[in-house]
Amino acid sequence: MGTVTMESTRPGGDMALVVASIDGVEFDDAWSRCLSIDVDGLALEVIGRDDLIRNEVAADRPQDRADVARLTQPESAD
Repeated sequence: MGTVTMESTRPGGDMALVVASIDGVEFDDAWSRCLSIDVDGLALEVIGRDDLIRNEVAADRPQDRADVARLTQPESAD
């Protein structure tokens, strides 16, 4: 993983953007597909599932391969 960058994304600095360089995904493409989530009133933009899978495949470490297997298995209908 590359350098982590943090910067304020709103006047007043009430939100920070954390960006890390990752393999297999171009930032602009991933950003256009990111998901917005709310965590205790804090708005966060997170990488989408397909981009996360592409990143895990590109990284190709043992844990990444396990993550890909888990992320790509069909969801069970309970």
